[in-house]
Parts: sequence; C-alpha cells; structure tokens
Amino acid sequence: GTPLSKGPDEEGDYDDMVNMPKMDQAMVLQNVEKRFKRDAIYTAVGDVLISVNPFKDLGMYTPEIMRKYHHETDADEKAPHIFAVARDAYRRIIRPPHKAQSVLVSGESGAGKTEASKLLIRYLASMS
Repeated sequence: GTPLSKGPDEEGDYDDMVNMPKMDQAMVLQNVEKRFKRDAIYTAVGDVLISVNPFKDLGMYTPEIMRKYHHETDADEKAPHIFAVARDAYRRIIRPPHKAQSVLVSGESGAGKTEASKLLIRYLASMS
C-alpha cells in the first residue's frame, strides 16, 4: 500500500479525508469517485472507512496482503483497507487497557456488507 498522506497523493486525491482543507458533500463524493476510478476502493475519514464495491476482484485480499497488515512496523504505513480496520480493532482488544471493540458495517443492498464482514472475520481469525 501507499503511505497515508497528510495532503493529496500523486493523483490529487486524499486517502484520508480528515486532511482535506475543506470538506463538503460534493468534495467527499468527488474524492471517493476519483479514487474509485483508479481502483482505490477504500477511503479513510479518520477511524471511519468508506468502501465502494468494485464488483470485480482487485487482488486486495491475498494472504500476502493480509500478512502485511499483521506486521507492526508496516501497519501504519498502509493505505486505507478493511484489514487495517480489523487490525486496529484487534490491537485495541489485546493491548492495555483491553477495550472491547465493535465494527459497524453499513450500506445499501449489494454494497458488499457481507463480503466486508467475511474479510474482517478472516483477518481476525488469522491473528489468533
């Protein structure tokens, strides 16, 4: 993955929209659309992950990619990803003060909620 940036990336969009100088509905939609068009289906807004179903396999969920999110040193350098959400929830459970975690997966019919939930569970299972 690419490092999370404080400003726009090489393509002129934001992987974490918290860093946008101004944010309104039109800018959010434009940013997410620009990222989607180059198969960057995940966009962060702080701890929130926006995911757009690409309806195709992008090769983003291989065991190798999952392992990259396991490694402590690489973890915070990864672009927004469902595995990063699972990793962060897992870390908050196992590290003091051992806080219980919930992950809310929301969206319209066909948005990919079931697949996202399966990916979260697959990652968490790989950590145990």
